[in-house]
Amino acid sequence: MQTKALVAVAAATVAAGSLAAPASAGKRVETTAVFTNSGNDGGGNFRYFGQVEADGTQKCVPDRKVDFYRKEEGPDTFIGRTRTDSFGVWSITIPLDIFSEGFVYVRVLRKTLKSGTVCLPAKSNEFQQI
Repeated sequence: MQTKALVAVAAATVAAGSLAAPASAGKRVETTAVFTNSGNDGGGNFRYFGQVEADGTQKCVPDRKVDFYRKEEGPDTFIGRTRTDSFGVWSITIPLDIFSEGFVYVRVLRKTLKSGTVCLPAKSNEFQQI
């Protein structure tokens, strides 16, 4: 009978420890995504440039997935994905045959570092393409 009580206490201790682990796993870092430039590249494509910044740590900047969307009446249209370089700069080239006037934006996806730090997702300002 005493063994069952010890097993129950041990199980409760392990369960409590696993619940506490995510809170101490790492910090959460706010991320910002912005457009910095755009233009026709002269080769039949339109190119967008931007920057991802993170409060408190540069480790949240490199190799971030950046999804590019066009704003629509219904669900927004996913156009493509790119990644940031080691400085947080991203660019994406869109063929002119799918380019259209309107508003576009990017979403930076969440990333968890090996240290447990969570780089939070972000949505950029809407950028008008004309």
